[in-house]
Amino acid sequence: MYHSHPILFLWMGDNIYADTTDMNYMRQKYDDKKRNAEYQKFLSANIPVMATWDDHDFGSNNDGKHYPKRVESQLEFLRHFDIPADDPRYNGTRRRL
Repeated sequence: MYHSHPILFLWMGDNIYADTTDMNYMRQKYDDKKRNAEYQKFLSANIPVMATWDDHDFGSNNDGKHYPKRVESQLEFLRHFDIPADDPRYNGTRRRL
């Protein structure tokens, strides 16, 4: 029998489907995912998790640079994935809020 022992898990985008400009709703979607019992079991295995910030995570499907809550959305993504405050992805986001 083959047993898998992953050393890393990658979310390749569309981590949630928020499709909103309401950051409370977006946070709820991220929190709902994190509270999911199966995801909790996965997280308890202590496998490092990394993620790509894709269009649905960004805000609305294929909205790109025209999405009005880009900065706020990025902060929700970073919060959800427990990215440390000194991470370079925070550069410039707090000043624009």
